[in-house]
Amino acid sequence: MNGIRIPSRLLTASNSLAAAALLGSTVFSRSRGARWMPEVEQREVDGREADLYVPPGPPAPGIVLALGALREGRRYPILESTARAIAACGFAVLVPELGRLRRLILGVDALDELVEATRYLPSLKGALDAPVGLIGFSLGGSLALLAAGDERVRERVACVAAMGSYFRLTDMLDAAVSGFTGPRGTTMTLAAPSAYAIAASLADRLAEQDRRVLFDVIDRQPESPLEALSRLDSSSVGPTGRLVLELLRTRDRKQRDSLIESVPGLAQLMATLSPERVIDSIDVPTWVMHDERDQYVPFTEFRALREAAAGRDNFTFLGIRLLEHTEPAAPNFNPRALFGDYLPGLSSLFRFVRGPIGAVRRAATRP
Repeated sequence: MNGIRIPSRLLTASNSLAAAALLGSTVFSRSRGARWMPEVEQREVDGREADLYVPPGPPAPGIVLALGALREGRRYPILESTARAIAACGFAVLVPELGRLRRLILGVDALDELVEATRYLPSLKGALDAPVGLIGFSLGGSLALLAAGDERVRERVACVAAMGSYFRLTDMLDAAVSGFTGPRGTTMTLAAPSAYAIAASLADRLAEQDRRVLFDVIDRQPESPLEALSRLDSSSVGPTGRLVLELLRTRDRKQRDSLIESVPGLAQLMATLSPERVIDSIDVPTWVMHDERDQYVPFTEFRALREAAAGRDNFTFLGIRLLEHTEPAAPNFNPRALFGDYLPGLSSLFRFVRGPIGAVRRAATRP
């Protein structure tokens, strides 16, 4: 699809065509990206670690892309391709770095920076002064949900879409330590990058010396960080470090809950960064998508969010079997998989894309 030209007036007039074009670019073009019209790309917007993609013409409605824990950050090729394709459909797209997610560390700073990006996007050249859409992937989707319910910017959010996102951080800790139940009752192990992010985010709260000890261990064995920590002599760290090590070792849920309360400030941090805290405050159109086989964030998080939002007309939930966490998987041409999983998955992905596009455009036309 690279090099295909579609008249810009069609992309900005038809939500369905825009969604199909965007879906085509992300699913079939992969990291090469498809461009239908030129966009103005700004790096390091106003000195911030953020990239802005703006289509030519009058100011465009804004969308903030919230990325997850990626060492490549906002320059991840598929993310850049997606941002360009959305801009080609007539949107000003801002892709900020959030906190220390490039180091796989999740903290309140990531949420604060997403809130700030939501505030300043409408003031940037090429962006319309109107509520913006928040689209997040993995941890970024959880942060997008948190921002949509944050009183600092709730009135500036047009809609939110979250893909492959967690609902409770305590659940993620459980999955990292004890595993989780996957499709058909199978026991699954949390993917190494997610387990690393859990360990790194906890280690980051420790005093400098203990923090260096734990990071030295997990950085030497990032493919199995909890296994590496299980071999660490507890006497090599201080009292709080020992609590964190025990938290990452015990399989007893009640004991973990007690340990969370024992680590200064940890219970409050985990609550602050869990969308469960704001679910009742999200009143904009919201789309949540999750693959049933996801090894990075368990599908049970999708179920928990859906249960918490039961009866809410502004929420749309789409469970599929198409993604490798947040990236489309290659099609399986087995007829059962093709017609039972892949094609229905593409239909759901189209709805996931089309919904926010329409919501952002509608918000831009309100007085």
